[in-house]
Amino acid sequence: PAIKRLDTTQGGRKTSAHATPRSLFAQLDAFGNMCRAGAGWGDALVSAFSGHQMTMEQAALCVQAYWRRCQATLLLQEQRGAAITIQAVYRGHCTRKKLRARAMAAARVQARLRGNAIRDATIYDLVDYRAATMLQSAWR
Repeated sequence: PAIKRLDTTQGGRKTSAHATPRSLFAQLDAFGNMCRAGAGWGDALVSAFSGHQMTMEQAALCVQAYWRRCQATLLLQEQRGAAITIQAVYRGHCTRKKLRARAMAAARVQARLRGNAIRDATIYDLVDYRAATMLQSAWR
């Protein structure tokens, strides 16, 4: 014999339908799940036989948990973005500092080479000048 179940809604209108063993087991499973989740025995029984999978309190807790999870996810993404920005700024600073040090070292090397070249050229010019002076003094 089929068990009659009242207050079944289909498409917005109330109808009476027969409860099959499968739907009865589904209601019993929903009742057990609600009891294990902390709902009271009476609330769980009424909700299960009304065709609901959870009580109103459990539904409210689910919505609250979902909202808090969304907020936490947004906050985490914002913090990750801030951390990435800080890391990028720091890496850029370090890179510019290294490039500046390399440029200073290259400038020092270039200055040393130019100084040596000028000193060498000056010495050779001085030798040539002295040689020319000696030749001129000997010629006169």
